[in-house]
Amino acid sequence: DALKGYEDGVKEAGTNTELAEELDAAYNRIIDVALLSQDFVFHSYLYDWLSSTRDHTYLLELESPFIEVYLKHEPQSLEKIELLWQFYVQNGNSLKAAQTLADLAESTQFNLPLDKRLEYLSLAVGNAKSNSASAVGRYEAIGEFLTDLEEKLEVANVQLEIYGYLSGQPQSAERDRSLQALGSVLLDISQLYRDYADRYNLLEMKLLIFHTSEHRDPAMVTAVWQEIINRYQSDPDPFHRLGGIVSELGRRFYPSEIAFPIDILSELLETHALRHRESCPPGWALRVLAEGNFPHEVVLEYFHRLKESGVPPFQDPAAVHQILYDITTFIAEWLDEVLRPGSRYAKSSFPADKVDQLVTRYMTSLQSNAIANNDVIRTKLTEIQSKIRNRF
Repeated sequence: DALKGYEDGVKEAGTNTELAEELDAAYNRIIDVALLSQDFVFHSYLYDWLSSTRDHTYLLELESPFIEVYLKHEPQSLEKIELLWQFYVQNGNSLKAAQTLADLAESTQFNLPLDKRLEYLSLAVGNAKSNSASAVGRYEAIGEFLTDLEEKLEVANVQLEIYGYLSGQPQSAERDRSLQALGSVLLDISQLYRDYADRYNLLEMKLLIFHTSEHRDPAMVTAVWQEIINRYQSDPDPFHRLGGIVSELGRRFYPSEIAFPIDILSELLETHALRHRESCPPGWALRVLAEGNFPHEVVLEYFHRLKESGVPPFQDPAAVHQILYDITTFIAEWLDEVLRPGSRYAKSSFPADKVDQLVTRYMTSLQSNAIANNDVIRTKLTEIQSKIRNRF
C-alpha cells in the first residue's frame, strides 16, 4: 500500500519536479527495505506487483537473491522466462542463458511462431559460444552442447525455408494443415524430409536436407538432380532456365560433395546436352558448373575424365566428339576471359602448361577420326595453343 501510495503521489506531482524526485527517492528506499525480507512469498507478491506497474525489465535492476527463484517459479510465463535468460546474461552466466533459450525454443507451453523459435535458438548459440570461449575445464561438455545447438539451428532454418515455400503455394486444406504443423513446433530433419520435402516432392529442399544432415546417398542425390533436369525439358528456353537453376544451387551448396557433386552432375548435364545436341549451346554443361562456383580447372578435369571413361553414352565416337567440342569451347572461353583486360581471373591462375599438353593430346586424337566438324575443333584447338604459347 505504501508503494502504491508513493507511486500515485509521483503521478499527482505532475510538473512539480522537486516533489516528484522526493517521492521517487522515498519509493526507492521502500523497495530497498522490502528487498531485505527473507520471505520468498512476500518477494513473489512484490515482484508480481512491480511487473504489473512498471516495465517488467525493472526486476533486472533489483539486487536480490530471490529474483532467479521467482523467475523460475510457477506459474511460468513467456515474460518470466525471457527475463530469466536476460538475468543470466546480466550476471555473467551465459551457459545458463543458452540452456534457458534452447528450452524456450523447443517449448510447447507457449504458442510461439517459427521465426521466434529460430530467434531463441540463435541467441542460445551466441550465448553458448560466449561461454565456451571463457570456459575452464568443462570445454568438452560445453562444446558438445554448442554443436547440438548449431545443428538444431541449421535444421530449424531448413524448416523455415520449407514453410516459406509452402506459404507461396495455392491455398488448400492440406497446405494449411502442413503450415500449421510446420509453424507450431520445431521438427527434426527426418520429419522434414518425410512429411514435407518427400511428400510434396520439393527437390531443392531435398538437396538442402541431404546437405544439412550430411546424408551421403549418391543414388538418391542422382535421382533428385535427374528430376531437376527433367523438369525443364518442355520449357521454351530449357538450357537457359536449367543452367540458371543449376548454377544458383551450386553457388548455394558448393563445395558440398553431397548436394552438389561434380562427378554426378558432369555426367548428368553432359548426357542431357548430348540428347539435345541440336539445340544445346556448345560448352553449356561445363559453363554451368563453372558458374556454380566450381573452379574451371576442376570442371575441365572432370569432363576430361568423362571423355576418356568410355561409360555409356560416352563410348560412342559421336558422343566423344561432342564432349570434345564442348571442352574445346569451354577452354577457349576460359582463356579469353583470363586474357581480357580487367578480368576477375589472374593470369597466373590459368594452368597454361597443363592445358597446352591437353590440347596437344586432343589434336593428336583428331587425326585418327574422320568425323564431321573435326576441322572446327582442330581450328579452335590450334588457336588456343597459339594464344597459350604466345601469352604465357
